[in-house]
Amino acid sequence: MKVILLKNVSKVGNKNEIKEVASGFALNYLIPQKLARTSTAALEREALKKSKEQEKYDEENEAKLNEQLNNIQGKEVIIKAKINEKGHLFARINSEEISNAIKDQEDVLVDPKYIKTKSIKEAGTHLVTIQVGKREININLVITAQ
Repeated sequence: MKVILLKNVSKVGNKNEIKEVASGFALNYLIPQKLARTSTAALEREALKKSKEQEKYDEENEAKLNEQLNNIQGKEVIIKAKINEKGHLFARINSEEISNAIKDQEDVLVDPKYIKTKSIKEAGTHLVTIQVGKREININLVITAQ
């Protein structure tokens, strides 16, 4: 069955993509969850137009972000968190929190999807990779006691 994805669906595709999926999967999961809709010629043209617009928007944002990344490469970003006596965090630090810290301290908005690191569980200095397109930069993330 041919469907147009309304949202990004893991292991299926991204928003506005036209995909061929099993009928049962589409009828029992994708369509009831409002993740996709059945495809028609008019909807396919509209989805193609939207996906091209989204690609253009993403390219422009990546170009702006690449310029800003030059300013933060190699810098330190500090996050204060609750830490026990062994140096372990009470709550993990994830890419969204790292993104917020970069925004607060360096005034650069980095989408969490570009931050390539696993959740951090210990205090100290950690190397965090930010990958935008083919470009990668590293920043030092310092986690200290609150």
